Amino acid sequence: MTIYESRCFFRRQGGSFPRLSKETTFYPMLNVSKGAWLFSVLGLLLFGCRMPTPMEYSIDKAYVEHGRIDLGHRVLTAPLALEGMWEFHWDTLATPEVLAHIPAPHHYAPVPGSWELFEPRAFSKTGYGTYRLVIVNPPPDLHLFLLHARCAYSLYVNDRLAASNGLVGESAKSAYAEYRPELITLGSYKDSVELVIQVSNFTHRAGGIANQVVIGSEAVLSEIRTNSMILDALMVGAFLLFGVYHLILFALHRDTSSLCFGSFCFFMALRTMTMGEILIKNMVPNLGAETLLRLEYSALFGFSLFIIYERQLFPKIVNRVGVLSVVSFNVVLLVMTWLLPAPLFTHTVIFWQLSCLLIILFGSYDCVVAVRRRVPDAKVFSLGVVVIVMSGMNDILRVSGIVHTFETVPLAISIILIFQSMILSRHFLRAVTSVRTLSSELEQKTKRERELRRLQLCLQGMLDSVDVALAASLEDGHVLFCNVRFRQEYEVVGDLQASNIQEYLHTNVGAGPWLGTRGESITQSEMDMDGEIVQIYLALFPNKSYDVQSARDVVRQWEGLPVQPVTPLLTASQDALSEQVPVAQDPEQAKRALGVELLNASLQFWVSTTGKSKFDLARESELWRVDVNPDGWERARTLDRYLDEATVPEHPRWRNVVKAAEFVLSYSAEKRPGWDDLHARLLAFRKVV
Repeated sequence: MTIYESRCFFRRQGGSFPRLSKETTFYPMLNVSKGAWLFSVLGLLLFGCRMPTPMEYSIDKAYVEHGRIDLGHRVLTAPLALEGMWEFHWDTLATPEVLAHIPAPHHYAPVPGSWELFEPRAFSKTGYGTYRLVIVNPPPDLHLFLLHARCAYSLYVNDRLAASNGLVGESAKSAYAEYRPELITLGSYKDSVELVIQVSNFTHRAGGIANQVVIGSEAVLSEIRTNSMILDALMVGAFLLFGVYHLILFALHRDTSSLCFGSFCFFMALRTMTMGEILIKNMVPNLGAETLLRLEYSALFGFSLFIIYERQLFPKIVNRVGVLSVVSFNVVLLVMTWLLPAPLFTHTVIFWQLSCLLIILFGSYDCVVAVRRRVPDAKVFSLGVVVIVMSGMNDILRVSGIVHTFETVPLAISIILIFQSMILSRHFLRAVTSVRTLSSELEQKTKRERELRRLQLCLQGMLDSVDVALAASLEDGHVLFCNVRFRQEYEVVGDLQASNIQEYLHTNVGAGPWLGTRGESITQSEMDMDGEIVQIYLALFPNKSYDVQSARDVVRQWEGLPVQPVTPLLTASQDALSEQVPVAQDPEQAKRALGVELLNASLQFWVSTTGKSKFDLARESELWRVDVNPDGWERARTLDRYLDEATVPEHPRWRNVVKAAEFVLSYSAEKRPGWDDLHARLLAFRKVV
């Protein structure tokens, strides 16, 4: 006994079915932080098991018994679905005139439903038959809406042929299948109206009237159909828009996840156009039924792209072998869909459903794992998966004839698009934040690089101005620098940086690295620069004066200060260097020297540990004033005066020098190289002050 026979039997026994009123709705109060999962699953279970069609929000149902129904001339303010047991004649394409001479009907078949599922006799899946319904006391101005029958039909109203879809026939050669929704005018009748529908099927795996037969006024049916077409068109537009957008992202960034999701959107757009109002028929009017079925089945391949997309989002969670297995299985089904004839490939729907079920289970498990591992965006994506899981279950049950709902996957995919837009917005927000952070870091590094280049040029100018031949190299002998005097004395031609300085001295200077051929003394010392040992070579020639004051003048010129007269501080021959006796200094001059050394050491430690400039030190310590010239260059003139003994004010504020050193020491969270030396200088200067 079918569900319709059971319902009719129950009504004959005096029972009635409980119905929800039109005002009855369910609005679960969702708490996203705590109860979203529970309420989403419960709500979507209701959504998947009995989701109303676009008409069912305002539709009534009339239950047909034994091929007859009495409407009592009532005015239909809402569409009315004629569901129940229609009179059915198998292996007969009879007109109303022929049926009038048949004394008793052969069988009663459920509408909507497939005739091969009818008991007690199971008809073959392909064949032909005639449905008959008598409406007693019909309402005036009657219209009928039918999506389609499988796979061709002719509708007679009394003795008049009112509509046809395809060409009915008694064989595959004489029949022609077609899917096209129709709004049919029945007219007004006083006592009764007879509906006779001839149906033939030689294309699909299941024949019969699988969709609701709905009657009502033309205005109501036209409005509902128009709204349904608009809804389908909006969903198709959303799918195509997202698909094109993600393909553009793939073209720009070569992101595989964008390619998968964009292709998935195109497949869902194709499925939406081949279901319901079949919008694709409006674009391609001559599209055959077999091609339409192939496109409808091929659109199911999009679910395999969805699992690939999930693999791209969670590569460490989604199993690669499982994805390849599901995709390979769907590829085989896709090939069968386009190679086999329609009566055969439509039987693959059970395998498509099995594949979708595997994808649902596979994807749900991976989402649970991703949420438990707190993967970014896993919760939002999982909510979308819950929606598509329930809609997929609904469609599987609907295609199997267990429930009578409409296609919910496009609506579910529309919801997923919203979740996907949320994920995209989060990705872009993180990307923009990263770009801003990297830009800020790059700007800071650029400033540091400019400062280092400036200091390098300053140091190079200082070393080039020194009259002593000087060179520096790494421990392996690779030359880092040699000044102008070194190149002049040893007639260096070309780039010495690529040479080994010790080999050069052996070859071009003399037999040993410590004594030149002209009597010069070559001394070697070591210096630690950021953990790397640098060798310093200094060549002193006999009977020559060495002016080291010129290096100080280079700095003063670069800072924009007046150049002091040159006073040789070191004038000695090679033999007299070791005999030079230090000269006693005035206490005030010693204090100035220590103060200048302390501030210079503080500035050097500040630059090396923070990467900031002396202007940053002046601003952040709030001890020195920073001015900006009209040309945009910054100047800290007061601070600059304390960096040279010759320019220190007559009444210096040594307290600011002490505070600057204390600020630099406190700015460093840990003791870095040079901290102890600076601290020792600070203690020594405090004793003097």
